[in-house]
Amino acid sequence: MTENYPIETLSVLSTFSSIISEDELKTFDCGIPELNDALIQYYNKYDTDSGHVFAIIKDEKTLGFVICSLVCISAIASSEGMKDVGVSIDYLAVDKSEQNKGIGSLLLFLALRLALTIHCILPIKGVRVFALEDAVEFYEKYGFVDTRLEGAIDNGRPVLMLFPIKELFDTEFAPFI
Repeated sequence: MTENYPIETLSVLSTFSSIISEDELKTFDCGIPELNDALIQYYNKYDTDSGHVFAIIKDEKTLGFVICSLVCISAIASSEGMKDVGVSIDYLAVDKSEQNKGIGSLLLFLALRLALTIHCILPIKGVRVFALEDAVEFYEKYGFVDTRLEGAIDNGRPVLMLFPIKELFDTEFAPFI
């Protein structure tokens, strides 16, 4: 359960539909204009490029969204092609008025369940995210590993973080059926 909402009062949309108008999407504000724009840009379009969008909605208001895609997460491309396939969390954002209420955690859990579901069909290595510096602690709390060298300084660039898929095997997460 999230801090302020019983889970049964929230709706999860998988890839947006005409239920949400573009005008309603424009009211979403996570405080980072680039993320707000991503929601509008990928609204009802992202699946066509091997991506997936989840949104958490309450009373027709978008509380947050996560956009994921299938990627090669190998550090070096191999002649064998995409040897180390994984899921990328391309965008995860929560409306400013809903931050620190558990919505981001729910969105992350949806992304991890998607990764587990994909792994059942196409074995993957894990999940990656390029986290903003102020989100690193959030992802670490859920088991993502910061790939920066020890002692690296914050240079303002997103931080590559990885979550091995094997970490989901002994959890209560289940693939989508």
